[in-house]
Amino acid sequence: SFRTSLDYAKRKNSFLTGDQLALSELFPSAGGNQVTPGAIRELTTGVLQNIDRYGAQFWLSHELSRALRWEFGAAGARELRVDQAVLQRRVIGENCQLEIRGAASVACALALPEINEVRTARIRDSAFTPALTLRYAPTGARAHWGTLAAQWRKGARSGGARPFAGRVITVKPERSDTYELSWRRDWGKLSQRVAVFRNDWRDRQVQLIDPSQSGFAIVNSGQAHAYGAEWMLSRNAGDFNLGMGIGLLKTRFDRFVLPDVSGAADLSGKQFLRAPARTASLVLAYAPERGAQFGASLYAADRAMGDIRNRKAGELAGYANTDLRLGWRGPQYSVALELENAFDKRRFQQIDLSIASDAPRAYYLAERRTLNFEFEWRW
Repeated sequence: SFRTSLDYAKRKNSFLTGDQLALSELFPSAGGNQVTPGAIRELTTGVLQNIDRYGAQFWLSHELSRALRWEFGAAGARELRVDQAVLQRRVIGENCQLEIRGAASVACALALPEINEVRTARIRDSAFTPALTLRYAPTGARAHWGTLAAQWRKGARSGGARPFAGRVITVKPERSDTYELSWRRDWGKLSQRVAVFRNDWRDRQVQLIDPSQSGFAIVNSGQAHAYGAEWMLSRNAGDFNLGMGIGLLKTRFDRFVLPDVSGAADLSGKQFLRAPARTASLVLAYAPERGAQFGASLYAADRAMGDIRNRKAGELAGYANTDLRLGWRGPQYSVALELENAFDKRRFQQIDLSIASDAPRAYYLAERRTLNFEFEWRW
């Protein structure tokens, strides 16, 4: 069998975010810091994008025998992109002074110097991402063996201009290779899947804390890899579905020199941010073709690194998160309410530590409880 498609997309996108933050919040006195009352940091960041994207994909499959089948597909894309990144910062406050942990006072304008930078980056990026799968599903007397599949696929993510470390940098495109070996076995309504995998990245894009804007930014890390295993068990009883899973993960930056911000650092050999070694999930769903529907999911994660340098003081605690969903499906429409982080558990997603002393400078909270509404009309 064979299928193919062509596509073209044009996008004009602009997002500029501006905020004013009291310096007493940025440098809280609880950390031993003192700042002139009423001083404000004013910050504007954003990217104006114009993108033209041309793409094509195809998929080819063939049965070598009743039990053995191969599938090959690929997607190709060419992107013409113009990014205009904006980074502007100033401190508002007459004669503003800042003292950090008992050190000598400095002018706020020296601690947070004024920045006014706009940079345009023109990017032409072409990516070819093939995928190959070999699947063995014995029949007859050997059908109880289950299905064994081996897959290799490439991945791509485009780059662009981004503010970082008081200037605007160009982020390179990311490329990856994924290798996976999986085994699936069905027992009536019960299904089990076990998989082992490895990912290799070139110019992996990493989200880091940017001290110059007290927010997040994207940088390239060079080479990196991850490997792990997953086990999933599910039961499909018509309208009612139940699933559970366990994941194991090991990550490593093979080559990563952090850009020169408050001192460059070689982070080769460090673990990824927010990548727990062990995770577990439980999903319950009732989804008939018509009428009321509901679902609940529980996700638990082990401890992870919240500091890019992998220091103990920046370790994130393990956590459990619950999402709930309630909806109604009619003949032509569906409505649903979804509650993410239903119990409003507060947790950190990253910690900014001082390079010199390992003392926490700022904590970044993960999303709190969020209510989403969804409406769908079909014709």
